[in-house]
Amino acid sequence: MKYNFYKENDKWYVDLPDSGFEKDDLEMVVGSDNLLDIISNYTNNLTLEVSLIDDNNCKYVLCKLKEEDDGCYYTVYKDDEEYMFIWLCDVLYYIYNTYPNIIYIK
Repeated sequence: MKYNFYKENDKWYVDLPDSGFEKDDLEMVVGSDNLLDIISNYTNNLTLEVSLIDDNNCKYVLCKLKEEDDGCYYTVYKDDEEYMFIWLCDVLYYIYNTYPNIIYIK
């Protein structure tokens, strides 16, 4: 599945217009904003292909670290090495109806 992200006033948001979430709920925070900066090469727009199935073409792998009531911490791996830690809020749960154990990003 492809998801669009945009940066506005130095804040990243996932574009989910029909989700019913308020804009503030769609903000990418606690490391996920930094990851989007890096992947986008510090631009203001980005489209990512995200999957729960490994097709051996992913650039980043997110592995669930700790689940909480309103989100989940993930360890991000790049080239099979631990790269950074990020937080993904309950919007992720809305999308997948769970906090996936592993997420693959192209």
